[in-house]
Amino acid sequence: MRDYAAHLGEIRESEYPAAKGYLDNAASPLYAKSIVMESAKTLIENPLVNPHSHSRWGTETANMVGSVRKKVLALFNASEKDYAIVFTSNATAAAKLVGECLRNSHYAFLRDSHTSLVGLRSLAASYEVLDEIGRRNYENTVVSFPLQSNFDGQRYPEDWIKHIAHGGGLSLVDLAAYCATTIPDLSEIKPDFAVLSFYKIFGLPDLGALIVKRGAATHELLSQRRYFGGGTVAVVTAEKNFMIRSIDISTSLEDGTLPFHSILMLGVAIKEFKRIFGSFEAISNHTQKIALYCRDQLNKTGLVDIISPKNSGPVVTFTLKHGGYRDLELILSEFKVQLRTGTLCNIGAFVKHSEFTEEDLIRNHIQYGKTCNDGHDILDGHHTGVVRASFGPYTSTEDVDMLAKCIVEFFSEGELLQRPIPCSYGTVTELVIYPIKSCAGTKVSETIITSAGLKWDREFCLVGLEDGKILRLKRFPKMALLRSRVDEGERKLHIQFQNKHATVALDVVHWSDHENADGESCSKTSDLIWNHDPELIRFLSSAIGTSCTLAKAAPSERFAKENKEQALANSSPLLFVSQSSSHELGINHDVFRGNIIFTAPAFAEDSWRGVTINGSPYSFSSPCQRCNMICFTPDGSSDATPYLILTKHRKTHGKIYFGQLGELLKRDGTAIVKVGDALNPILPI
Repeated sequence: MRDYAAHLGEIRESEYPAAKGYLDNAASPLYAKSIVMESAKTLIENPLVNPHSHSRWGTETANMVGSVRKKVLALFNASEKDYAIVFTSNATAAAKLVGECLRNSHYAFLRDSHTSLVGLRSLAASYEVLDEIGRRNYENTVVSFPLQSNFDGQRYPEDWIKHIAHGGGLSLVDLAAYCATTIPDLSEIKPDFAVLSFYKIFGLPDLGALIVKRGAATHELLSQRRYFGGGTVAVVTAEKNFMIRSIDISTSLEDGTLPFHSILMLGVAIKEFKRIFGSFEAISNHTQKIALYCRDQLNKTGLVDIISPKNSGPVVTFTLKHGGYRDLELILSEFKVQLRTGTLCNIGAFVKHSEFTEEDLIRNHIQYGKTCNDGHDILDGHHTGVVRASFGPYTSTEDVDMLAKCIVEFFSEGELLQRPIPCSYGTVTELVIYPIKSCAGTKVSETIITSAGLKWDREFCLVGLEDGKILRLKRFPKMALLRSRVDEGERKLHIQFQNKHATVALDVVHWSDHENADGESCSKTSDLIWNHDPELIRFLSSAIGTSCTLAKAAPSERFAKENKEQALANSSPLLFVSQSSSHELGINHDVFRGNIIFTAPAFAEDSWRGVTINGSPYSFSSPCQRCNMICFTPDGSSDATPYLILTKHRKTHGKIYFGQLGELLKRDGTAIVKVGDALNPILPI
């Protein structure tokens, strides 16, 4: 076997050209070019057909499938006498096959388990959650656990399989995470059932397997499965309830035609991996060294809290001390570094290592709408997920260095770039109205301001005709190109997209009865009235690229009683943005989508409680927390530079702030503001 480290650069260049910065091996490894090329060559030279056909090519295909089964068994040092290979689409499908047999059995699973193992509880007669697997009675129980946690790489004792057997139970071992870099010897650990995904080992094919230990106990459990598919039965009748399954374990569980093209590719992958890397022992040694290097480099930054135990597999799971995982993910993407964030489909392990209880998770969902893989990365000051870097046979120390460099550059908790300077006045330089929420703004020289903000600001929105949800710029960047202008004299809204135009009557009589739409951007439900003009729908749908129409807030008795105007603003009616502060940062102030733009000494607004303009007071409720919305430029393109700058200079307590949210304090009246008006700060007492 050639020297692994000495040839890593050559391997990356020839087989894994996309490996630079890739630290998400546990989710899905990259695949070697030679696996694709050799598979394509074999498929071209050797036609494959349905192995259920008894033709020449069908027989040859069936023989190929049998040969690959033997290769898989040999990979795990398991004999055909002791084990059978059942091909599935992935590890989840393999686990579900066992789950379908649990209707008369008790099911116990380790808390630190992938969601796919947790989900089997819904198929069992009863279930329990375990924090460890000790010596006890496991009769009529299937006990599952991962040999390696997909959350933090922790490896669990192989002896647990013996505990389960001695207790009279059946073991279901999740090998998916463990097999990414290490192949267990099944002749030594002897699980009853094992599940895995081959793509998590070789990058492809998209194929999994249930490995079944032959014996009376496993046969009895599998006999509980009710469903049978094509190719799994020896005899069956259509009307009479008569069916006899195939006596072969693999054949009896592989419903329908096998994915024989993928199985051929699996055989190629096993061969090519051995040629490229020599052995899995070499892969394991290499990835463990990379993991230790990563731990060392991240600890040196002093900016992370590492969760993964020191004796874990080649995985380093951590949280940031000064930021959330979403911020890191966005920044790393700009620097071509890829890893995994969130709860990693392992909620049990997350709760174990977090400040949240399961009751908190339920509350967060009800109160904040928190779901898996959404943007809420910090709630109540606590992380709602983690960051996981994982390493494969092609990973180099350079990839880890890219990660550490980004963390140091963007997540060091320093002083905000701000120099609050007492000043007697500023000047209003721009007034911007956004008639249609999330679309382009219109600059005006004078405007009326009410408790709802600038007149006509966010009066309208776009809603999807299929789901009724308010459209957001993050998902539909072309909204930045949709310009609108209100003509009060004509009582019309003029809309322009590039060289096309549309006109909409403002009077409510021309709009339909309201329907409910979930305003995602403000996490509340808005009562809206929709415009169902077919021409307008065609115009907007063509412009944005999705079926949509225009909507506005429906008249509300509650707002009328409280003497409030009604609009579709998010958390505040007004956004004040300092042109001077934007210039100091080197960012075009337009990306911040402010309403009242002003000049004053840079960052002076950070120390103000509010402002007065023409004698009317405006309070500052809070600084505006920023997300990647500012990456979408007014011309409809995307540029992460402003976000990266703010991350370095305007981050505090893990969040990014720029601009001031505010509102008019004259709730029973209005105010008029003009470009050029003096703006006087209200300073802290």
